[in-house]
Amino acid sequence: MKKQLSEWLLIIIIIGVLYFTGWYKEVAVFLQKGLLLTGAFDANTEYVAKEKIDYNLTLKSTQGDTLHFSELKGKVIFMNIWATWCPPCKAEMPGIENLYKDFSESNKVTFIMLALDSESKVKSYLKHFGYTFPAYTPLGRRIPEIYRPNSIPTTLVISPEGEIVAKEVGMKNYDTKKYRRFLNKLAN
Repeated sequence: MKKQLSEWLLIIIIIGVLYFTGWYKEVAVFLQKGLLLTGAFDANTEYVAKEKIDYNLTLKSTQGDTLHFSELKGKVIFMNIWATWCPPCKAEMPGIENLYKDFSESNKVTFIMLALDSESKVKSYLKHFGYTFPAYTPLGRRIPEIYRPNSIPTTLVISPEGEIVAKEVGMKNYDTKKYRRFLNKLAN
């Protein structure tokens, strides 16, 4: 009985330390990254029912540039909707960064990392972790209904014809050969 009580006390102390220091978020991200490595959360490469997008969206990059979504007509778009406070979003970021690096030179796929945070938080987050993918915030905080996620992270792949052809809700691993083939096929 005494041994069980001391074990429970130790567990409560560990949980308390993690909670009050805020480290529980980083522990959650670490565990979720481990889950991504299992392959159980690999992104789907099956086309979904096509849905026309709304090009009436204006974004502001972390560099201060304005991007009108209509400028992307005719391109394949990988759009990830995320936030700096979201552990599953943080867990999938390294894989998205690897995917971005593989496609950044070819210009076959345009990456839109749409953050639901303030620009200053996003800049700080990207700098801290060394991410190089382009991140944006909605200008005027207006997001057309078709892009509003029920939960984050949500990832949309948009075809050159302006249709959502893939939609993933929740944490996924995009850093796979199968997913690269999927994007290349769409871009060619």
